[in-house]
Amino acid sequence: MTALPSPAWPRFVRAAAAAALLLLLLPGASAQAARTGVGSEWLASRIDGRTADAIALGVSTEGARRVTESLSLRFMLEGRRRLSGFDADAADLRELLLEWRGPAATVRAGMGNVFWGVTESRHLVDVVNQLDTRFDLSGHVKLGQPMAAASLPVGPATLDAYLLPCHRRRPLPWGSQGAHDRQADGAWVELDCDGRVGKAVRLSLVADALDLGLGYFDGIAREPAAAAGGRTYPEVRRWSLDGQLTLGSWLLKLEALGESRPGPHRRAAVAGFEYTLANLAAWADIGLLYEHLEESDCPAFTCGDMAGIRIGLNDEQDTQALFTALRDSESGRTGYLLQAERRLGSAWKLKLDARRQRSASFLSLRLQYFF
Repeated sequence: MTALPSPAWPRFVRAAAAAALLLLLLPGASAQAARTGVGSEWLASRIDGRTADAIALGVSTEGARRVTESLSLRFMLEGRRRLSGFDADAADLRELLLEWRGPAATVRAGMGNVFWGVTESRHLVDVVNQLDTRFDLSGHVKLGQPMAAASLPVGPATLDAYLLPCHRRRPLPWGSQGAHDRQADGAWVELDCDGRVGKAVRLSLVADALDLGLGYFDGIAREPAAAAGGRTYPEVRRWSLDGQLTLGSWLLKLEALGESRPGPHRRAAVAGFEYTLANLAAWADIGLLYEHLEESDCPAFTCGDMAGIRIGLNDEQDTQALFTALRDSESGRTGYLLQAERRLGSAWKLKLDARRQRSASFLSLRLQYFF
């Protein structure tokens, strides 16, 4: 597989941004929504007994513009620049997507960001985009993916189809620089383009209390496989199912997949629930989470049980926190995740991310100003 050369990737981003700017300046183009955040971040890691930290400045911007009545442009860009400490430089064009809404279908093209799935401990079926673990370890922040996509109604359901012309390797978390398999040159993660085009299809249905999704993917795996020379990304074919059923205060969740790849056939599933104790106290809503994880060959922290608690304070600052503990049934070890955020005034936000798993711990504390 050949990679788009490192100097070409920033040129590609600049060219795409210039094209987007031209569209935004067209007569009739109007803003639908836009938000920009700037701030500072403290990052720390402890890996195999080695401790490191860094201070960085960050900026993010996202929004949408309507070019014509049926044509719009969505954009999302995030970057971080080290001030001191380890190499924390990171940036990505997460989204630069043209969307055309027709009478029978919606067509999108550009750099997109797509999320599939419902579970908390592991996003099994989420396969369109690569994770960006330089910014987040929970699987909610992802690298932009070049794509051409279409959505159309199929009876009561919706069919989404994607062509994915390039692949991106998963970067290592912050503080992991210097590992032999680091796949990022500078701040940008390369595009690997060799002519192979991935394909993804999802049929989704929302019927009263039930959300159901059936997915298919044929392309290069997003999850790296361990190999003698580092990490590899085999070609895979997978079928997936995800569903969520709402029964009053209960959310019942399921993700499952079957995958053909080099070696043994892979099967994996995550199932569980979230029970919300609404107005347990006047000051908070509390959610109790449990999920059971299974996989055919049980790599680290893919088989076991997760328990957690989600707290949302009923305050003007929209304070939220999530804590989970995942016990690996193979090793008996437990991994922990803590995420919390709180608005400070009308424009500031404080966010905490912390994770410990095996011999690695990561911590991020971010203060941002939005305008």
